[in-house]
Amino acid sequence: PHLEDYAVKEGSALDCSDLWPVKEVKSRVVASKDGHLELEDNPGVPVAFQTVADQGTTYNIHTATKESTEKYVKQLRVQGYNMVRFHYFDFALMGGAKEPLQFNEDLLKRIDYYIYCLKKNGIYLNLDAMCSRYGFELGNTWAPDNSDRDYNYDLFFKPAARKNWYEGVKKLLTHVNPYTNTKLADDPVLAIVNGKNEQEFGMLREPKNPERMKPYWIEFLKNRYGGDIAKYNAAWGESVADWEKIKVFNRALALGTDARARDIAAFKLERENEMWKWFEKSLREIGYKGLCVNFDMVKSLRYASVRKNMPIVTMHSYHAHPSPTVGGVSRISQSSSLSDANSVFRGVAGTALWKKPLLITEYGHVFWNKYRYEQAFSMAAYAALQGHCALTVHAQSVTFNESVIYPFGRGPDPINKACEFLATHMLLRRDVSEAKPSVRIDFSTRDALEKMNINGGLTGGQSKLSLIAKLSLLPDSDAPVGKDEIAIKSTKGAAIITYPGYSVVADYKDNFDTDSIVEQFKKRGLIPESNRTNAKDGIFESATGELFLDSYKNYMTVDTPRLQGLCAEATSKCELSDFAVTRMGARGCVAIVSVDGLPLSESKRAVLVYATNALNSGMVFEDDTMRGLISNGKIPILYQTAKLSFRLKNKNADNFKLYALGMDGERVQELNTRVDGEILRASIDTSKIKIPAVFFELVCE
Repeated sequence: PHLEDYAVKEGSALDCSDLWPVKEVKSRVVASKDGHLELEDNPGVPVAFQTVADQGTTYNIHTATKESTEKYVKQLRVQGYNMVRFHYFDFALMGGAKEPLQFNEDLLKRIDYYIYCLKKNGIYLNLDAMCSRYGFELGNTWAPDNSDRDYNYDLFFKPAARKNWYEGVKKLLTHVNPYTNTKLADDPVLAIVNGKNEQEFGMLREPKNPERMKPYWIEFLKNRYGGDIAKYNAAWGESVADWEKIKVFNRALALGTDARARDIAAFKLERENEMWKWFEKSLREIGYKGLCVNFDMVKSLRYASVRKNMPIVTMHSYHAHPSPTVGGVSRISQSSSLSDANSVFRGVAGTALWKKPLLITEYGHVFWNKYRYEQAFSMAAYAALQGHCALTVHAQSVTFNESVIYPFGRGPDPINKACEFLATHMLLRRDVSEAKPSVRIDFSTRDALEKMNINGGLTGGQSKLSLIAKLSLLPDSDAPVGKDEIAIKSTKGAAIITYPGYSVVADYKDNFDTDSIVEQFKKRGLIPESNRTNAKDGIFESATGELFLDSYKNYMTVDTPRLQGLCAEATSKCELSDFAVTRMGARGCVAIVSVDGLPLSESKRAVLVYATNALNSGMVFEDDTMRGLISNGKIPILYQTAKLSFRLKNKNADNFKLYALGMDGERVQELNTRVDGEILRASIDTSKIKIPAVFFELVCE
């Protein structure tokens, strides 16, 4: 059967619109001194953002008319989103252009109305000022030409590229929206501006035009060696007689650990710091006064040294990012994100800076990975534990009708919809508590450069602390240690592995003793003696006691007053404070959420989620491992059914009715329950329901 309607009905159990108290944007988002975001007119009250990544579907379809725009914005609000990310909007604006900086006026008018509607519905905007490899020039970023243009690289070294960025961003930010009568630069709806999406690639890939870098490289070397070319020759093992004869370095040299690699790292650090200063200065000149940021992908200590000068940190991370298609086949990992102690989150946590807000502005457990039901637990739950400020699944998480699921077109995916519902409650409603104890990793940029740890990230032993307590980096500071903190020095950095479109931190098997830090917290009374963490056995329990991970078993539970459940393999069970899973026929995520705000033990309305797996019809794989994809298939979407039994302790148990819900939150079938005092039991066979149900409602009637 088709999942016909994805638009959540107002007033249904899936309606999350009341989780965000701001009904209309009137106040700017600011960074607090303690590392949170807050609204300027409500200081001292932390806020978080559940974000939709907008791309072509929004620009071309959702905002095609005023009516469709209003319908889309209403759905954003109903599904719990309070921020959107404009991604590749520069590319969309240049659609149909005949010359550089010529915006598509029809699109701009429609987006003006979209921004007006966002503002009227209390939804903020995170803007990627530039994403396209061609900036505000002519060219199709998805079908590269043979030119040497690449704005990730060119913005570092090409004045004409900076002029194009400046003029394009100025044109957009100083344009007066006829519906708000305000320039976007002045409008508090614009919460964040990111200079250039994933600009780190400009320093990672072999440039098409290395000579563009040469004057900057030679000038750097002259300064570094005091104008003495003999010192340069000695360090580099060369015998050049003239500075102009020096060649630009290649990527292989940059990956080394000798004096040459040290010079290259120092040069990149200098250029990246200069790049950030230019972005910030340019945005202030244009008139934008809000939060701005850059470098949102690579997780190394070098970039931490650059980001220390920014008001916030933004970061991207993926589990099971697909490979480029080669020979008609794209490949993906079919592993669990929990199996390696949740490295997809630990990589992000290892970029957090002390007392600075961190926002996850692009992430996902990518379709067709069979463990993507772990997404909310592995990312949202731990983001809430850390006190991180935003989540943004990539991309287009809101849709209206069933359509083919794509790796980065997540709207039609029932698994993503289930995870986003849970994530909204974990972070936006703060069902998962922020940890109190904190571990601070102190390091000196100069020492990291000298020892060539600068290009690495936190080691596995260090980053695993983020599964227990708050974790942050502090570069180049002697700030005193707080009463709830432990400060440690960074050890040898773990390698950063970069793939097309994303990067990961490779776990470095160091001698860092994670368990010893836990023992120190116990001795100080910041973690209870009963905490079950045993890092050597892959077991981690948060300081709050709410999150438990057994990584060797792909098993995780969340146990909070208003949200409880587990992610696990088939036949797994759990006994939580008020909720127990006694039968689980297929691997997946089973969780229950109080949607009336009361504790689960008292709630009169709750939503049960059972997320397993979903595929498009007719998908063709290389073999039964389902790693290599040959054809992405078509609708209808196929949903994996299974049997589930659970138990809930609730004082209203005798008055509950259980319903299977459609993707729109409408009740489609009443299901049987059994009650014994305050204990409600139910067994569900999802293959027997009228539609493939992911959501179930328990309601007092």
